[in-house]
Amino acid sequence: GEGELNRRSLFFMIKDGKKRTDMEKMFLIGVVCVILISIAIVDARKKKIPNILLGILFFCAVLSGFIFPEISWLDRIAGGILVSVVFLTVIWIRPGAFGAGDVKLMAISGLMLGVGRNLTAFGFATALAALYCLPGILRRDRKKESEIAFGPFLCVGILLSIFFGKAFIRWYIS
Repeated sequence: GEGELNRRSLFFMIKDGKKRTDMEKMFLIGVVCVILISIAIVDARKKKIPNILLGILFFCAVLSGFIFPEISWLDRIAGGILVSVVFLTVIWIRPGAFGAGDVKLMAISGLMLGVGRNLTAFGFATALAALYCLPGILRRDRKKESEIAFGPFLCVGILLSIFFGKAFIRWYIS
């Protein structure tokens, strides 16, 4: 009956740890994608990243430490600190350059991705933002000082780094 099927399914998941882990990885990546897309949409519209979405993403980042153990906790912590310190330094030099949500997003991203992939995410985001702004600057429709919501670019950069960051780093250093 149905109870037998549930026991068999549970036994299969316990017995075959690799399958279970792959399912967990896919589920976590899916949840992270939904959160990042939500952050991008809200930030594009309101120029504000809601703390509730950052909190859920933080929970996913901590969970990723157990589901993706190949990234060490030291690498994750360093990844969270490094780009955030860069952001804070830029804010200190030029107040308002980044919002607090951007800083928190990159700290959480670093905790999830580690140093290399978080720097890659930041690089992707910066390149995408530059490509977005460049036509307006060249046409003189946009001033160099004009504000854009950077969160959507960070979210796309993080997504690109999740899916292609490892390969990009290998390509870049070879």
